[in-house]
Amino acid sequence: SVTNIIDYAFYRCTLLVEIVIPNSVKKIGSNAFSECHSLEKVTFEENSKITEIADGTFYNCKKLNAFVIPVDVTSIGTSSFGNCSSLIEIVIPIKVVIIKNNAFSKCDNLTIKCEANTKPSGFESNWNNNGGTTFEIVWGYCNHVKGDWIIDLEATCIKEGHKVQKCVKCNAVLAEEKIDKITHTFNKTEISD
Repeated sequence: SVTNIIDYAFYRCTLLVEIVIPNSVKKIGSNAFSECHSLEKVTFEENSKITEIADGTFYNCKKLNAFVIPVDVTSIGTSSFGNCSSLIEIVIPIKVVIIKNNAFSKCDNLTIKCEANTKPSGFESNWNNNGGTTFEIVWGYCNHVKGDWIIDLEATCIKEGHKVQKCVKCNAVLAEEKIDKITHTFNKTEISD
């Protein structure tokens, strides 16, 4: 199975529209998919082993509109998404501690959602440069993952209870419900001599 996609592997593959990257791939080289003008969607298989998006990896993929950065990525290289003008939203996972300058340059409609609450020190000064303007950036973003229901107040025969469902990532309350009072049923029992 494939473990590495070398530098410039699919450079200027203008007919490439969609690609699924298997979870056996550990490294994608620089400019591996750059200039793939028809590329619209990149999907990483579950349990991706990718930890870096190298310099220019998706540079000038003008139709790229769907991209989810794998959760174990720690570094995003220079111009890795440069000139991806159809990209409108991207979530930066909490493990990303390095973003090089101009990583998202000329992505005019992009909103960046960072799971980190504040800018990590490894984000270079022009990481969010867009030709003199910057993007809309949301800090502390969480793509919520529902956890199990937690009963925080047991129901009794005299009062209702309460339960909540929280996000396993950020602990935000995603749903809450009341629990009906417990009802008692009594059977009529006769005592005889």
